[in-house]
Amino acid sequence: LDRLRLKATSSLLSRKDVIVVASVSCIYGLGAPTEFKKMMVTVKRGESIERRELLRKCFHCLSLAYLVIYRFFGAPIVLRLLAAWLVVEGTVEFLRLRNPELNAWLMSFFGGIHREREMERVSGIFWTTLGCWCTILFFGGAPAIVTAAFLYLALGDGAAALVGKSLGKIVFEIRGRRKSLEGTAACLAVCL
Repeated sequence: LDRLRLKATSSLLSRKDVIVVASVSCIYGLGAPTEFKKMMVTVKRGESIERRELLRKCFHCLSLAYLVIYRFFGAPIVLRLLAAWLVVEGTVEFLRLRNPELNAWLMSFFGGIHREREMERVSGIFWTTLGCWCTILFFGGAPAIVTAAFLYLALGDGAAALVGKSLGKIVFEIRGRRKSLEGTAACLAVCL
């Protein structure tokens, strides 16, 4: 039912030739169209978004799998699963950073979605997973907080990067990293 609601909302917002016939119970919980639009990233023909950045942000959305596991199985189980996954990730990171051949193979295997600075540092996937684990550790008893944090990570960060890379004109630096006002505003809009 949720999949059908999402498809109906998406079609209503993106096409002009759609009429949805449904009972009130079927459309209950769709939310305001303006809220739904805030979460959409629209790519039009002729616009370009860096492929690598789009893939990175899709990869970030995989953190939503942690949220689904948390919502279905609860904090104790997901903490154990994420702890085990962190051990695996940490081991891979340790080995990759000590072995240039393994590092090069892993970087090519994942299609170049890494950032250049991650060639010689721990990658973002480790830090993302660690952040998710800490969020559940400290706020696991408050599902609303965990859900909001994971959605902010997956959607807010994605919006910031995609808008910042494609539309960012006003650029500033924070701790040696380039950010754009447009990307920051996109993150804020999605997270509100």
